[in-house]
Amino acid sequence: MRAFLPSQGRRKKGASLGSKKGSRLFSLGWRPPALGAATASEVGALMKEGVIVYLVRGGELPEGVDLAAACRYLGVAADRVALVGLPHGFFEVEEAWHHLYTRGCGRINLLVARWEANSLAPLYPPVRLCG
Repeated sequence: MRAFLPSQGRRKKGASLGSKKGSRLFSLGWRPPALGAATASEVGALMKEGVIVYLVRGGELPEGVDLAAACRYLGVAADRVALVGLPHGFFEVEEAWHHLYTRGCGRINLLVARWEANSLAPLYPPVRLCG
């Protein structure tokens, strides 16, 4: 890839990026970022955790339920939560996954559960869909 600054006009044929007549990017102290500059912990801190709660057996959530708090109570980390179930949530898991993914969730888990009395009851352990 060739560096080109509009204010400098076209580079002469054969001029290198570091030459006096070439680009001034390197003479101004600019350096390209090193590959692998971000550590795994830094990348992990930037990713949001998403959880898709799939309600089964005709379960319906009462009004005002905080699904993120219910997931944290079960030990599943969740910055954002999407519900798959009628009548309040998405119709399919793919729609909920797309919704979370486009809102910045890098790690998305699927929790299959039913609503009992006043809490979520997971039927299976959470499954990681991506991340």
